[in-house]
Formats: sequence, structure tokens, C-alpha cells
Amino acid sequence: GCRVGTAFEFTIRNTADAAETITVTAGSGATLSGTMTIAQNNTKRFLVVVTNALLGSEAYTVYSLGTIVH
Repeated sequence: GCRVGTAFEFTIRNTADAAETITVTAGSGATLSGTMTIAQNNTKRFLVVVTNALLGSEAYTVYSLGTIVH
């Protein structure tokens, strides 16, 4: 039931107890736009937009929206 243009946001907060970085990766059909790493004590917002909803060729773009330092 997903359509082209469907979008949602998600947030990741890195609360690691050491200098560990989280890296957002994506599978088949994905395009990543912007910095996909989140350093220790940082939070980053992302926006996912569906760009193709045809069965077998689904695609989406993940946009990095910015970082908050804690």
C-alpha cells in the first residue's frame, strides 16, 4: 500500500559509553543523501521518501536532516 512520495522521519541517538560511531546503511533500492554517521553523544534525524513503489523495483531515498550534540 505504499505510494511514491510517502515519507516518514526517524531519529537515532548514540548513547555509547565510548567513542563508537553508528553508521546508517541501506539495502537494495536505496539512495543515501548526506552524512550517515552518528558520533557518540549525538542524535541525528533522517527522512525516508519512497521514490518507486512498483513491485520488484521498490526504491527510496534516506536524507540526513541534521545532528544534535548532547
